[in-house]
Amino acid sequence: RQLIYYLFDILWLDGYSVTHLPLEERKELLKAIVPKDNVHLRLSEILEDAVDEAFKHAKQLHLEGVMAKKSGSIYTIGKRTKDWLKVKTEKRQELIIDG
Repeated sequence: RQLIYYLFDILWLDGYSVTHLPLEERKELLKAIVPKDNVHLRLSEILEDAVDEAFKHAKQLHLEGVMAKKSGSIYTIGKRTKDWLKVKTEKRQELIIDG
């Protein structure tokens, strides 16, 4: 089988942090450095108008979920923010029943 590696963000470029740049600018930097003819590297796409379709497709493939990222968001190292959310395809709860 052929391995395909999907790239979705870039945090460092030429030894400099680019985490302070908005997501869209980081994706443009990434696009500029990935060779266009490389069959093993692909860029993940931003699906602004096809969110429902992407979610339905992820569910059909039994994937855990999709990542929702706020437009213009920066990358915050070591902190969870509401700018990036994992939307799970399966809703479930785990609990312990003790008697």
